[in-house]
Amino acid sequence: MARMTASHKTQIIIALITVMGGIIVALLTSWDKFFPPAHGPAPVQNQTAAPQPAPAPLPGETPTEAAARLKQAQEDVLNRSASTLEDISRQIDAQSANLSH
Repeated sequence: MARMTASHKTQIIIALITVMGGIIVALLTSWDKFFPPAHGPAPVQNQTAAPQPAPAPLPGETPTEAAARLKQAQEDVLNRSASTLEDISRQIDAQSANLSH
């Protein structure tokens, strides 16, 4: 039997360290697939509404009154959208806090 020289032993040790490092990296990058979190992410509810057509002027309504009513309707839609975005932002913050623990 041939004796292993120090050079051969070094090469085998380096190869084993490299293989172990590759396995460890693969496990760490796929950890969430091997061990999924105990609780799933909270479902995000779709709270967007279909766009509404601009309201038509009412009979006897002046253009200024119609414009004021349209402005109010647009502000209402924007306020609902802002509220929805704030809710989504809070959900994202809560999920981020859960993931960091």
